Amino acid sequence: MITAIALAYEVNSRLVDSLDIAARGWDPPVFSLPAVALAAGKLMKLDPERLTHAVGLAINDHIPMAQTRIQTLSDWKGLAAAEAARNAVFAALLARGGVTGPAPIFEGRSGFFKQVSGPAHVDVETFGRRGVPFRIHQCSLKAYPAVIYTQTAIVAGIEVTKEVGSLDRIASIEIATTGRGFERTGSEPEKWSPQTRETADHSLPYITARAMVDGDITNESFAPQMYRDSRILAFMQKIKVSEDPILTAKVGGAVPTRVTAILLDGQRISREIDYAPGFAARPMNRDEIDRKFRGNVGKRWEKDRTDRILRTLWTLDRTDDLPSLLGELALPT
Repeated sequence: MITAIALAYEVNSRLVDSLDIAARGWDPPVFSLPAVALAAGKLMKLDPERLTHAVGLAINDHIPMAQTRIQTLSDWKGLAAAEAARNAVFAALLARGGVTGPAPIFEGRSGFFKQVSGPAHVDVETFGRRGVPFRIHQCSLKAYPAVIYTQTAIVAGIEVTKEVGSLDRIASIEIATTGRGFERTGSEPEKWSPQTRETADHSLPYITARAMVDGDITNESFAPQMYRDSRILAFMQKIKVSEDPILTAKVGGAVPTRVTAILLDGQRISREIDYAPGFAARPMNRDEIDRKFRGNVGKRWEKDRTDRILRTLWTLDRTDDLPSLLGELALPT
């Protein structure tokens, strides 16, 4: 199972590194299709031929559009990656049963490179193996329950607030972000008046404003009464978001944001953050990961159950009862 997890991260991450499908209007869970198909196929002990069919079946009929993540966001934003994984597992099951898939799925005349990503080369020699680090070691965890482009804005906004003191002193706020950060979190009018939780957690002005007011971002930050709060909406009108090409050039492990408060007396207080807690360059420790896990679980499970599952997850390499663990993770119907 651990091998399959590392494999799924490796394939997904290397494809993200090689192909910018978002620029062409496709949704990132596209990459979960081959990643999970191969990981599930690995667990099923499929041979290379059937693994190839699993990937072809997963990709050909399940390419998601990026409309999921723009304008007014819906429930589907939080489900899209899971749906890709479900389709990929089913594709692996079909391949195990002998169903063949379209091929060549990447290089074909109407394949992935032609229809979805545009001309591309994926250098498999860079993939992790003995002597070559696996990409999972460079992956980040989000410290806050919000889109990746807002993670550093939360930290910067909180630090600015500590120096400003009273937010009543602020005349306006300038948020500088990357090109993709601006496109996804600050370029649309919906982000200044979020009508759904999903739009709120992809709104750079809302998340920064809420972090500056509350000093944190939690799941409770996205309750309807929070993102419809008239005081927050008024404060958001002081915020302007723009791309800074210098920040865009830093994109890699960094997802930089600069928050600048212009005070009523003309003073400017600014913080630029490249790495938030949980980024590969600033990893969370075990206590921080536990805190995030408990925060996401909330009151859905009893404390004893949460404690028990956490202990099992931290000793996954030594467990001999995976079915029981997976059963514990399932919500009762």
